[in-house]
Amino acid sequence: MRSLLLVAAVAQAALVEIDDAGLTSFLQMELKQVSKGKKAVANTHPWPNFRGAIPGQTGVSDSVAPSNLSASLAWSWHHPEGQYHTTLAGGPVIDSNKNVYVTGADGIRKFSPEGDELWIYNPPGISNNAPMLMGDKVYGSDKSGYAFAVDMETGKTAWKQKLADTNGGDSGYP
Repeated sequence: MRSLLLVAAVAQAALVEIDDAGLTSFLQMELKQVSKGKKAVANTHPWPNFRGAIPGQTGVSDSVAPSNLSASLAWSWHHPEGQYHTTLAGGPVIDSNKNVYVTGADGIRKFSPEGDELWIYNPPGISNNAPMLMGDKVYGSDKSGYAFAVDMETGKTAWKQKLADTNGGDSGYP
């Protein structure tokens, strides 16, 4: 429970306005498209990956978290199957509408700013990587060697591609 409280507190603290138009190295396929002359997508999400805003990605926010996290939470979430049902990967990411995305071993969940679960995406395999936001897509990968993009609004698969037989045993972050 403590880890979920911390996730919610960090997510709330990270809601800062940041003007950026960068790309991240995780999205090599997207960069390849840009290099082929296709238009780059400006990233306007305040916390698009687990390490924060682009450029920089230091994991540091200008926001100051409250000293008493338990008393200051806007919302919290508990897995419906119980406290130890899944493991969270990395940290939350936050889109321009202040929705929060969290990856557990059982999928990526999108939460509204009020804490309502809007959708869950189940990747082809077990995921242990934090998601990444760019444009209107949520990007991720799983341990079985798939990379995928999910429509941010619907949680439906935009594309998925098997890139390798496995992601390896120690592939916990993009």
